[in-house]
Amino acid sequence: MGFCFSKLRNYLKKLLFSQFRIAFRTGICKLKWRRKREGGACPIFTHITQYSKDSRADHPVYCLKNDLGTEVGFVALGAAIAFVKTPDRNGHLINIALSLCSYEEYSRSDTYSGATIGPAAGRIRNGLLPILGTEYSLQKNDSGNTLHGGTNNLGHSLWEIGEFFCGPDEAGIVFKARLNDGQNGFPGERHFGVRYTLSSDNTLKIRYTAVTDKTTFLNLTNHTYWNLTGDFTKPCDSIVLQINAEEVYFNDADHLPVSCESTVGTPFDFTSPRPVAEAMKSAPAHSQLQNARGYNNAYVLRDACLPAASLYDPKSGRHVTVATDYPCLVFYSGGYLSEAGFTADGQKIAAGSAYALEAQYPPDAPNLLGKDAPLLFPGDVYHKEISFHFDTL
Repeated sequence: MGFCFSKLRNYLKKLLFSQFRIAFRTGICKLKWRRKREGGACPIFTHITQYSKDSRADHPVYCLKNDLGTEVGFVALGAAIAFVKTPDRNGHLINIALSLCSYEEYSRSDTYSGATIGPAAGRIRNGLLPILGTEYSLQKNDSGNTLHGGTNNLGHSLWEIGEFFCGPDEAGIVFKARLNDGQNGFPGERHFGVRYTLSSDNTLKIRYTAVTDKTTFLNLTNHTYWNLTGDFTKPCDSIVLQINAEEVYFNDADHLPVSCESTVGTPFDFTSPRPVAEAMKSAPAHSQLQNARGYNNAYVLRDACLPAASLYDPKSGRHVTVATDYPCLVFYSGGYLSEAGFTADGQKIAAGSAYALEAQYPPDAPNLLGKDAPLLFPGDVYHKEISFHFDTL
């Protein structure tokens, strides 16, 4: 059995017994929702299994699956999305989210695959954080800048399981974490929550919450890489992208935003659906594309009432729609993914084989936006959402 029976039993008693009926099977502990709703049981079920490539220790993957066949797995390290299996137009299931080859890779990889990124997604210039007239010196972990909040950030931290829950049309899991005041130079003791839900209509929703005891800057996002073909061994050139933005930030050589530019007539224009490979080939010598081996730019979303972005694979019919209340979306086309090694099912990961769509505030917002930078104050609660809706066309 993948888990020590007594250890798992005690763990589940503590967290889940009031909500679940437990039935053990070889290698998997399946947990069926106990709570009822009108018309039958909760439409989502969850189970826990061992991470596939780790034989030395038990590393649980918490899974949600709905009646449409979509299944999403999560690991506590980084409160990360470990896989997303969705059907194509013929009902064939495949994983479309980049999964790293072992649990240990999630703890050390610079890929941050599927992870919750924070406390500050992206880079902060020179590791200097201005907040209300005070400049905080941050740990520098990226060529003299601070990336994702420094080392031991949320993406490489082991989160606690807060709760499992079930509603009439959705079920989910909550992860919780804490960062100490002064950790990596950031002010405030900060408490974080990430709530994942999978609905019966095929929407995966992420809700971030946070509080602090000192004024601070937060910028949380999710770093899942998507390839709707499921083949991570080659660039996903067939994928069609649309982004609801007419402006994009151009970066300097350190991948920090320096100017906001129009996308019109450029390879950055995805206001209408467009294959990413086609857009890149339209201006292969563009300095921004050369800078990041493709795209790694923050788009300014133009209408919060519209979806932020969508991905579509014409061959399989798989379609993902991204919605958010964040003002920006960073599109990273995976130019450095060849350094990521292998997937959980043994595929050699190729450069450009998956795309990250990271809804967030602008990177380096305190320096870029000055007094207009979003700050979190004591007594306030950070609330942000990102959702991914899966269907076929």
